[in-house]
Amino acid sequence: MEIEFEGIITKVNSVKGLHICSITNGKEGYDAVLKESVEAGAAVKIKGLMEERFGKTQIKAESVEVLSDGKKKEIEKKISDSVELKDVEFLFKDEVTEKLKGKIIEIAKHLLVAKKLGRYILLRFHGDADGISGAMALTKFLKCYSMQQNSAVYSGKEAMKDLGLLNYQNRPIALFVDFGSNKESRMGLEFLKAAGIEIVMIDHHPYEKEDEPIADFFLNPWMLGDDEKLSDYTAGYLCAEVAKSAGVEEVREIAETAVAGDRSGILDVKESSREAALVLDFMATYSSYGNNLDFYKNVLKKKELYDSMLSQAKEKIREISEGVKKSMKERRIGDFSVYILDLERMAGAYEFPSKGKVANAVLDTIDKNKAIVMIGYGKRTIVLRLNSNAVEKGARGDILIEKVKNSMNAFIWSGGGHAKAAALKVREGFTKDVAEQIAKELELL
Repeated sequence: MEIEFEGIITKVNSVKGLHICSITNGKEGYDAVLKESVEAGAAVKIKGLMEERFGKTQIKAESVEVLSDGKKKEIEKKISDSVELKDVEFLFKDEVTEKLKGKIIEIAKHLLVAKKLGRYILLRFHGDADGISGAMALTKFLKCYSMQQNSAVYSGKEAMKDLGLLNYQNRPIALFVDFGSNKESRMGLEFLKAAGIEIVMIDHHPYEKEDEPIADFFLNPWMLGDDEKLSDYTAGYLCAEVAKSAGVEEVREIAETAVAGDRSGILDVKESSREAALVLDFMATYSSYGNNLDFYKNVLKKKELYDSMLSQAKEKIREISEGVKKSMKERRIGDFSVYILDLERMAGAYEFPSKGKVANAVLDTIDKNKAIVMIGYGKRTIVLRLNSNAVEKGARGDILIEKVKNSMNAFIWSGGGHAKAAALKVREGFTKDVAEQIAKELELL
């Protein structure tokens, strides 16, 4: 049977001089055998014969015409219109999620359209339970090249490496989860934009409004205001809502693991989800930069290995936090109980837990009626942890970090975070000085 079909080429494989292509117009899709070489992403009109080959219906093309950009846009619009999202109930419903709903649905639809078009997606996810969970949620409905990101900053060097990969792909998308909103990432993002790479970012870290990331699609609760509680709507949770809007049903446990990892209270979390978050953080600590999601998915399926990691993670946190508590002393600064901890001396010999995890564990043991500010330092790292009472009395980790970055910028590489949790990367030999400067900033509040 003769057929004439217009659509977008979504995939091309070359075999023995022939080109086996997948082509779609949104409603229909076929495989086609072409003699001519056509790139993925092109809009074409194919004329040929329908035939059965290896149990599948294919078009044996007799002629191929590459269509104009205007015609391509028409076809892409039809494909976009063919993607309809059901109005699903969110995992957590309140004023914030209602305001974010439009962005969540917009990104879900855009990614589904990208999937139909066979666009290449590079997924970079932050290497902790929240970032990993977010990536797992998105890959429930997307095929991505996934890569772990251990830094909160997307550097220009990383962007240059990514461009070496992305420039040869079908209309590539760089998808960032749980990092990249900070101004230190701007140079890397600008490199991608200059190369014509589309950027989709899902994050929950505060950012300066004048330095809003130059993403084509940007989802971050801090778009709605300047309340530290917005950080509770974690990146992994938001990714779970995107996946749910895209038609994925089983995302509740992923969302719970994400919020448990970042100590958010927006969802009721089962103990099993808290344990899963701990195991993911444990694994991420030992995973090399650039690790993909398969490592995490496989371990979560292997009960004996999972149980072993969980046991080791709990024991390491207990051991180190108890050692830190014995050496720490309280310093009163105004309304605040301040603890400056040498985390390198106590936790430096261990890869896990991170200095932030140690600070969290110690913070949990201190009288919660106090307004607590914990400043931990290592060789090149400062971690800040504050409880709710300290934030209510006017202290915010992200603002303290910014003040110190401005006053001691010669010694600080990067930093950022939330009201209750923030961190700095500092030149070796200066972390104790920076910790003392943070204490001085508290005296001015």
